[in-house]
Amino acid sequence: MTSTPDDHKRIRDEQPDALRDAKKRWSEEDIAHYKAGRYEESLAAITELIRLDPTDARPYYSQGMTLSRLQRYDEALFAYQKAIELNPTDQDVYYNLGSLFDDLHRPAEALAAIDNALRLAPHDGRCYVLKGVVLVSLHRHQEALRAYEQAILLDPTDVFAYYNLGNARCDLDQYVEALSAYEQAAQCDATYAPAYVGKGYALSALGRHEEALVAYEQALHFVPNDAEVYADTGDCLSALGRYAEALATFEQALRLDPTCIKALCNQGCTLAELERHEEALAAYEQALRLNPNDWEITFNKGNSLFRLRRYEEAIRAYNVVLRLNPKAADAYHWKGEALLALYPDLPPPNVDKDG
Repeated sequence: MTSTPDDHKRIRDEQPDALRDAKKRWSEEDIAHYKAGRYEESLAAITELIRLDPTDARPYYSQGMTLSRLQRYDEALFAYQKAIELNPTDQDVYYNLGSLFDDLHRPAEALAAIDNALRLAPHDGRCYVLKGVVLVSLHRHQEALRAYEQAILLDPTDVFAYYNLGNARCDLDQYVEALSAYEQAAQCDATYAPAYVGKGYALSALGRHEEALVAYEQALHFVPNDAEVYADTGDCLSALGRYAEALATFEQALRLDPTCIKALCNQGCTLAELERHEEALAAYEQALRLNPNDWEITFNKGNSLFRLRRYEEAIRAYNVVLRLNPKAADAYHWKGEALLALYPDLPPPNVDKDG
């Protein structure tokens, strides 16, 4: 039953023990509802806590967390900022604020919040990991590497630091170093599936596809219904020339998640490798219905159209690629090939020999 403002004022002014007990009760309700995923009920309990004591920062912190779960991000930001106003020395609030800004793709504000958290708690490894993630989103990989390495210095068992370090190394095409980081992550937590997925990716990039398959199988032991891991496995099988197994694996991925773009794209590439271009085209078009602005899938679609001698459609696809990514050099090349195929008598452009 919701209490009234007069009840709260009377409790605060006349019954300090009752205030403590009431706050304890509502706090326990909040935690229980939050853990059970009943976020609206959690919010109701937090509202009672704020009414009981509007000067207490912690309920606003809890409110920010719960509102984030409900994807009510503007309200969550306000709640965190209110918590900071009431208690500007709580590192956890700054950390969660930074994480929320990162989710909202507001990296400058995320870094500012994380730096505030680190000012208050310079030995909090979580903050360095989050800082690394934000720096990677800004393509500041060298700084990100330093942040992850600092997190590992503070806690050599931090699985997330090693995993994200591996991801950053992959972004830099440093696959041997990435592999080492993923192996360290798996040593820290042998049940952490993303470490095996990362290991598989690094091994594939190094051309060690048989070992990559083992890594993906280890990941699937812990996440047996993960469509993307099946898509990665199928890609690895395709690289080994085991096309029938690869296609069956992509079908398994799509049974688990018909919207898995990676499975559709990898399926299309394998079908194209088998010269089954009509089927490849269908896979690419299905992927593009899910993500129409992916230039790489559009490029693959153009290639299938080219192989099917549908040159005008191929040119249109390459034009879309070049609109999305003007630096896609291969698209210029294959657009030229399509134009030559369509207009074989087209004279070459005039070249100024003195120019």
